[in-house]
Amino acid sequence: MESQNELKQVMYSLKGAFIQRNEEIDILFASLLAQEHCLLLGLPGTGKTALAEAFATAVGLSSWSYLMTKMTTDSEVFGAPNVKKMAEEGVLQRVTTGKMPEAEAVILDEIFKANSPILNALLRILNERIFDNPYPVSVPLQICV
Repeated sequence: MESQNELKQVMYSLKGAFIQRNEEIDILFASLLAQEHCLLLGLPGTGKTALAEAFATAVGLSSWSYLMTKMTTDSEVFGAPNVKKMAEEGVLQRVTTGKMPEAEAVILDEIFKANSPILNALLRILNERIFDNPYPVSVPLQICV
């Protein structure tokens, strides 16, 4: 976003598209500006994910979203292991193309259903914006919803 006026225009546009979601939209903007993450709680099917995805698109962030379950694997979230690198060097490095470590906005649906290994792996990315692959790499993450 280039200016405060553009930011306000995007906010008003989202508020017009998502009726009775003004507070959630304000929270998303405040979270983005503060470089913090936010949690949207509510009944299933009430548009939380649609709002988060529309928000990311409206402010020009690359986004990645995923529905978490107890069966979600680290490869689904962080990328599959690079088999060639593992065979040649014995190093577990992930191919992160199109996965969470490359997104500016991340939408994790039903995060409370994720298993412990996934939640533990998310901690460093969410708190420090660092992904160990296997060496520390900065991620472009600006907001996780």
